[in-house]
Amino acid sequence: MFYSHTLENNKLSLFYLFLKSLLSGDESYRKEVDKVIKETNSLINGEKDFYTIDRDGYPVIIYLKKSDPKFFEELDTNSLNTEHYEHISKMFEKQSVVNLS
Repeated sequence: MFYSHTLENNKLSLFYLFLKSLLSGDESYRKEVDKVIKETNSLINGEKDFYTIDRDGYPVIIYLKKSDPKFFEELDTNSLNTEHYEHISKMFEKQSVVNLS
């Protein structure tokens, strides 16, 4: 169980790092960040289920789904912008699920 929990935390931390890099202007992580956001939206809206979402992003997708389902349900994933990324970043910071140092 320890390994599983550590692996989950690492994936959350990596996604948060990509998100913060994107917010600071590094566009090279946009594709990875957007993929997770779109998967979360698809899961919440019933287009995908727990068995068909991306396995690599699974812990992050589940975390995002549980954190703010209404936000992801109403999100237009075709027009993601800085405000959306900032909202997601604040979810991580508010719940302190990653090492922010």
